[in-house]
Amino acid sequence: MKSKFTITVVFALFYFNPSAQITNGGFESWSSNDPTSWVSTNGLMFFGNPQTIFKSNDAHSGSFACEMVAAKITTKPSGIFVPDYGGSIFLGKQTFTSSQWGMKYTYRPTHVEYWFKYKPVGTDTANGLFILTRWDSVQAKRDTIATAFTFHHNTDTIYTKASVAFTYYSSATPDTAIIGVASVALSCDHAGSKFLLDDLNFTGGNVGVSVIEASAYFDIYPNPSHEILNIKFNKNYSKVSLSLYNLLGKEVVLDVYKNIQETNIQTSQLEAGLYLLKVSNEDGEFTRKFWVQ
Repeated sequence: MKSKFTITVVFALFYFNPSAQITNGGFESWSSNDPTSWVSTNGLMFFGNPQTIFKSNDAHSGSFACEMVAAKITTKPSGIFVPDYGGSIFLGKQTFTSSQWGMKYTYRPTHVEYWFKYKPVGTDTANGLFILTRWDSVQAKRDTIATAFTFHHNTDTIYTKASVAFTYYSSATPDTAIIGVASVALSCDHAGSKFLLDDLNFTGGNVGVSVIEASAYFDIYPNPSHEILNIKFNKNYSKVSLSLYNLLGKEVVLDVYKNIQETNIQTSQLEAGLYLLKVSNEDGEFTRKFWVQ
């Protein structure tokens, strides 16, 4: 059985408080068809759609894991975006059509880790989106402190450990952790892909996490962007890979360039909102956020 405990003593400085973990990240507690403290596409069953999230006895540890199975969404509620095929969960609350994402969280972990199995259909991709944010009361907006993305393409029939590092954009302390995991990408056009998730948690020290200053390597403008996002590097690179993600973790742009110092991305066809631009070149991987209006 999984060990369930709470540590009330705070270890200061370089110790990460193990009690400050993801709520029900072991998926041992369930309320009806959903893991407790999580919201899922099972809410669409109210409109006559099939069940997509299941309490599974096939656990990495403990008694249960969360099983996500992609299914066709035949009836959609009005006024909100719902993909044609779904099977996903997010940490938070749901009241009718109103969603409240995330949990209170005031630490700076280095990694997010979990155990999973995956049986994709065709070229389907399971994905996870992990964002640490903080409310800026002066600007009246929520700032992104750190992000981590995970993508799975291959079949894994035994439990496999995933570990991905957070990219930090600020030295500030977050106040909220936002988490979403899906068995398929938004572009999926068929049912059947199955993703098993268990033992989801944050790891690493709370102090001294390095902040990657992407602005030292490239600049983006205008921000917010209306039609074109210009990208200018600090030098000429022999090869650059650009990936653009929306906040649902969907990769909406992927381009590879050779021998460039400056380029641009058309944003006029993108929906308004916050996006993350990931740049890979010989100096490393860097991520910056921008808005599309």
